[in-house]
Amino acid sequence: MKLNFSINSLLGSLLLLSVFFVSCGKDDDNQSKSKLVSDYDAEAPLEWNLLFLEVERYAAGYRPGPAPRALGYMGFAAYEACITGMPTYNSLEDNYAGLNIPDAQDGVEYHWPTVVNAVYAYMMPSRPVRPQCLQEPIRQFRNKRNLRLAGQLR
Repeated sequence: MKLNFSINSLLGSLLLLSVFFVSCGKDDDNQSKSKLVSDYDAEAPLEWNLLFLEVERYAAGYRPGPAPRALGYMGFAAYEACITGMPTYNSLEDNYAGLNIPDAQDGVEYHWPTVVNAVYAYMMPSRPVRPQCLQEPIRQFRNKRNLRLAGQLR
C-alpha cells in the first residue's frame, strides 16, 4: 500500500511539473509572428513629407492654413491605417464624431511601409491646390516608391 501511494504521488508530481513547464513555454501566437510598425524604418512617411514640402513650397495661396492642415490629415490617416501594427497605441476614432474607420482584416499580415505609401499616395493628389507642373514629379515619385516597396516584398 505504501509503495502504491508513493508511485501515485510521484506520477501526480510529474504530471503537475510537466503541465508547469509546458505552460511556462514561449507563446507562439499570431501576434508574435506578425511584424509591427516599429520593425520598419520611417523612410516612407519621411520621403512623402519631404515631397509634400517641396510641392507646397511652390503652391501659391497654400500658406499658412491649408498646408499644415493637409500634413495633419495625412499624418492622421497614416496613423489610423497603421494602428493595428502598433499594439500599445490607441485609435483616435472615438474622439471624432462621425469618423468611421474600417478595421484591419484578421489573419492578414500587412507590410506597413506599403500601407503608409498607399495612404500618402491617396492623400497627396486629393489636395485642392497644386501646380500643374508638379503633377508629373508626384506621379514619378509614387511610381518609384511602389517599385522600391515591391522589391522589399520579394
